[in-house]
Amino acid sequence: MCYAKREQKYRINFNFTSKFCGKDEFTCTTYEVNRKLATFEAANLGLAAENLDISMDRYRLGAISAVELRDVQRSYISATNRLLVATYNAKVAETALKLLTGEVLRVE
Repeated sequence: MCYAKREQKYRINFNFTSKFCGKDEFTCTTYEVNRKLATFEAANLGLAAENLDISMDRYRLGAISAVELRDVQRSYISATNRLLVATYNAKVAETALKLLTGEVLRVE
């Protein structure tokens, strides 16, 4: 991602956080923590994918067993799942903040 896009994304996130964090400190903290967690899990998923690629090559060369390869595959699946859960939790917290500020109307 180029520098300008990254900076623009940062400004958007900062504006969103500064706009909503005065309303409910707990929800704001939850939102911020979940956003950071999703960022960390995205980085972790990249590392898990790299580890899977390396392990697949090592398996083809006969350096590791099928059981060891399966452990690496399970680790990759787990990293994917953690990223999805963190992203979902961040979106739930964001929606809660929007509900508190009245940006999203609750329809029952």
